[in-house]
Amino acid sequence: MSSSPYNDAPPKKRRRLLKLLLIYAVIAIVGYGLGSFLKYDKNPEACGGCHAMQPQVKTWQVTAHNNIDCVTCHEDLSMATFKFREGTGRYRLPIENTKFMEDDVCLQCHNPKRIVTPPGDLVIPHTLHMEKGVDCIDCHEAVVHANVNKEVMTEGLDPGDFTLEMAQELTEHGNRIPMDKCMQCHNGAKAPRDCNVCHTDKQSPPSHDELQWGTGHGREAFKNINSCNECHEYNLAKKQAYDASADPLINVQREARTNGFCYNCHIQRPVTHTKVYSVDHPDKAREFAKGCLACHNKEKEPETEVAPPTTNVYCEQCHFTLHPSNWQIKHPEKVRADGDATCYSCHAATSCASCHSKRK
Repeated sequence: MSSSPYNDAPPKKRRRLLKLLLIYAVIAIVGYGLGSFLKYDKNPEACGGCHAMQPQVKTWQVTAHNNIDCVTCHEDLSMATFKFREGTGRYRLPIENTKFMEDDVCLQCHNPKRIVTPPGDLVIPHTLHMEKGVDCIDCHEAVVHANVNKEVMTEGLDPGDFTLEMAQELTEHGNRIPMDKCMQCHNGAKAPRDCNVCHTDKQSPPSHDELQWGTGHGREAFKNINSCNECHEYNLAKKQAYDASADPLINVQREARTNGFCYNCHIQRPVTHTKVYSVDHPDKAREFAKGCLACHNKEKEPETEVAPPTTNVYCEQCHFTLHPSNWQIKHPEKVRADGDATCYSCHAATSCASCHSKRK
């Protein structure tokens, strides 16, 4: 056996040297593995390897943020925790980010002082909004993941079934800030709601310049409320769900009570309702009774439960029924002969359906 410091050392010392070599080897192997693991931690494919994260990863892939790795925004991610939960099934669907996204995360890349906005005609002073305490996430909550949990995953879809096509369709409107988000503040109370406050090139139809438009626009709404919605319905989902075949009275009532643009005015007493309006109102009611029911109708559609009636004054509080006892049987003859316009002077447009929709 050749001579060497190891071979020449006493057996006890050799065992000690061998233990040290083994310890150094373990440290090196663990260190290399940990380094590789942490490097993999910054790779978005690491998140994509989890079955439960497919919706979040795929929505990220189809947005402008797809060249930014996950940990740039989600700095507190622990791949070890993710892998443990994925392997043991100890997670709840849908996967949610429980940590508030601070403005500093966005400001790593975005300049709040920029003056150009994607739509072109919008004035969005980000610095002013920040000074007022508006956080980036208040407006841009859907900018990367398109609110995929709220829009899709709450319906029980398996994460593995979420496709890139679904992500693309969702982000087409999910990445845009819906106008109803703006109107939560720009309602005339917290912030101005005039169009030119935010829009540099917003034009209104000639009809809106007429002197009596403020009090007469309801007639146009009854003709085609959808034309009003093109500008004044800020909720994209509601605009897409508009039912043109429904009774115009029902559509107008619904918008007057749930559309923020309409509701903020309709909860106030109209200028036409003077102190002696209880005496004057019969002439107006005979002229356009349907207009009264936009506010003075105590019946609500299920979708409008969030918005109470705009007034507590209803026709039947003063106008008691004059119908004969057999009116329920006889009223179809009257309706067929004279139409239903006079019915709506007292009855809601949905009143008929309470009986006529029942199976016979």
